[in-house]
Amino acid sequence: MLTFFRTNQLLFSVLLLFYVGFLHAGVFVNPVIWQPAGFGIFSQWVYHTIGATGTLPSMIAMALLFIQGTAINVIAANHRLADTVTLFPGLFYILIASALPEFLHLSPLHMANTFLLIAISELLKVYKNPSCANNIFNVGFWVAVASLFYPSYLIFIVFGLTGLNSLRAYSFKEWLMLLSGALVPYILMGTYTFWVDQFGAFLNLQFVQSF
Repeated sequence: MLTFFRTNQLLFSVLLLFYVGFLHAGVFVNPVIWQPAGFGIFSQWVYHTIGATGTLPSMIAMALLFIQGTAINVIAANHRLADTVTLFPGLFYILIASALPEFLHLSPLHMANTFLLIAISELLKVYKNPSCANNIFNVGFWVAVASLFYPSYLIFIVFGLTGLNSLRAYSFKEWLMLLSGALVPYILMGTYTFWVDQFGAFLNLQFVQSF
């Protein structure tokens, strides 16, 4: 079966959709009750709108995994992260992301990973790029957005700073750019929740309960 994914044609990423469907078929054959945990305010809004279980959330989870697997293959190919271009990075990501029963549902991790991959893509663009202030800012911004789906992802701010030091010479100004990007989503969410008189609930969900 792995032979089908050994190709270097990214158009064949559509095969990943069938792979996701195969791994998640059990959710539709034998539905189970599942409750998400550790979610942030954005995930809470998603669950409030469409629910945590059922056909629609399961379909969205499958779509997210397919998009993420494809994105990983594109990132690996564009930045030459492997000697040969194959569909294996996305394939094994989907396998790992479907390895536990909890991951077969619309987990907050799946939603957060979508924006974490955008942050990784932005981070890799700073390599040998003399004008990349917007990319550095975007790294922090998208990591913060991911953490609004799954609060523990705030730890990736540290990895973002570490990755920035690995790809470029140390610059305190660039650290501030990244940290500024990370603050913006929280400032906007804090302002909005304060406006609608839910600031305390936002802090409790995003920081107290999650950690």
